[in-house]
Amino acid sequence: MVLLHQNPPVEMNLKKIRRLMHKFNLVCSVRQANPYRRMAKALRTSNVAKNLVKRQFEAYGPRRILLTDITYIPYDGKFAYLSTILDAYTKQILAWQVSSSLEVDFVLATVRQLLEKHGDELYSSA
Repeated sequence: MVLLHQNPPVEMNLKKIRRLMHKFNLVCSVRQANPYRRMAKALRTSNVAKNLVKRQFEAYGPRRILLTDITYIPYDGKFAYLSTILDAYTKQILAWQVSSSLEVDFVLATVRQLLEKHGDELYSSA
């Protein structure tokens, strides 16, 4: 690192800058990484499903690939949550639910609605 405001500019190692900042009780305004978040992310990698589709959504036909999403909708200082299930081939929304809380039951209600409306039209690869 280089201190440009001095003439001639002074070059310092990053470790020396950290030591000096610690010595003079200077705190960096950039937030440090949370080690617990890194560990949680590392543990979550085993839960990733295999990529069977390989982003070829239109190649399979209707009701073969379903996409799901939760959208946050701000209103009146709060959020509403919209859970949707989309047919990747036809781009139609097959089921949707709106909730004021982000709970699992709200997403499961979207899946139940899909099964009630389109249960006989869905395919299974299993």
